[in-house]
Amino acid sequence: MFFKLKTNNSELIKKIDRSKKYSVYEAVELISVLDNNFKDEDKSADLTVLIWDENQQISSDTISLGKGEGVDYLIYLEKRLLQLHKDDNDFENRKIEIDVFINSLQNIYTEQYNATLLPEIETEKKPKKSYRFSGKLTKNVKITVIALSFVAVLVIGYLALKSSTDKSIAIENEESISQNFEGNSLSEESHYDLTYLNQLLTEKRFEEALKDYPQEYPYIEREIFYLGIEGIPYLETFLAEKPDYLKGHFDLAYLKKDFVKVVELKSEADSDERLTQLTVAYINLNQLSEAEELNETLQVTKLTEQIQTAKNRNLINSIKEGRLDEAKADQVALQNPLVEEYFKLFDESSQQLIVLEEQLLQENLNEEEIELLNKEKESIQNEMNNFFYLF
Repeated sequence: MFFKLKTNNSELIKKIDRSKKYSVYEAVELISVLDNNFKDEDKSADLTVLIWDENQQISSDTISLGKGEGVDYLIYLEKRLLQLHKDDNDFENRKIEIDVFINSLQNIYTEQYNATLLPEIETEKKPKKSYRFSGKLTKNVKITVIALSFVAVLVIGYLALKSSTDKSIAIENEESISQNFEGNSLSEESHYDLTYLNQLLTEKRFEEALKDYPQEYPYIEREIFYLGIEGIPYLETFLAEKPDYLKGHFDLAYLKKDFVKVVELKSEADSDERLTQLTVAYINLNQLSEAEELNETLQVTKLTEQIQTAKNRNLINSIKEGRLDEAKADQVALQNPLVEEYFKLFDESSQQLIVLEEQLLQENLNEEEIELLNKEKESIQNEMNNFFYLF
């Protein structure tokens, strides 16, 4: 994945290379420097930031340098995407997709940053490419299709991307494919030319790929999964040929958002990618303890935030459903400021009602006084019912 930078500003044109493919690290650092420079000079300039995955543009956004938007572009991008989708009906799922996408970019940035600081150490640590990867695979970085397709829908401007939505986390380099993600790696017996296999996969000729390279079925299946929703019919056809491949059924259930089945097949989550899918399933099913337990291993910050969001949603639902004791107990741990304000108002109003009830018990009240007290009581009760506006 790489960035391209465009502008019509005559001064800014001199400071960027419009033909260059910037790495994530290079782009983020340069945008930050340019933003600070224009701010120091009390100037501004529009910069269009394009994100590409291989030969496909996945996002286009224009920021105003000199106004702080580029100080940390990844933080800006996250806020921008959240703002664009805050009114979506499926915002909770969208937020997960945004979180995973931004986390993937941050991981790539960190890797490239470390390589820049310590090139000699990185070179020593980096294993030699095995024969099966030498010149055969061109996908050096695979960002999540959840994030890619998601960005295609939401980013400003023109985004001509096919509809594909549900890859879980990024695969950062070729070595990680073979070393870390068993379900997405080529078999150890792959000593033949894989150029044609990759051509078949690129052209979505998956049945031919499975026929010509039967031992590569885990790799082929995962490539289908990376298509997102578009891959569902292909994956169904694949599983008709490989019905016993349970990891494929796990992935298909995830794409179909059949999270109950995903959990039923949780034993197939044998990689960080599929564990992330399983965590997303637990969050959608409101099984937050299980999601937290998984994320203790994954350590995905954005998933942690999403779990917290789900907990706060449950807390507010408890209040709306009248389970106040349960809500107060949960609030001790969550410390939600809106809930804190709610209970403050609720307790104050409750005390006012107690005082009114005591006054109504007095024997020397006339009818007019009783009527006034009852009206005040009704008014307070109506106010309490409207406290939900806080949420």
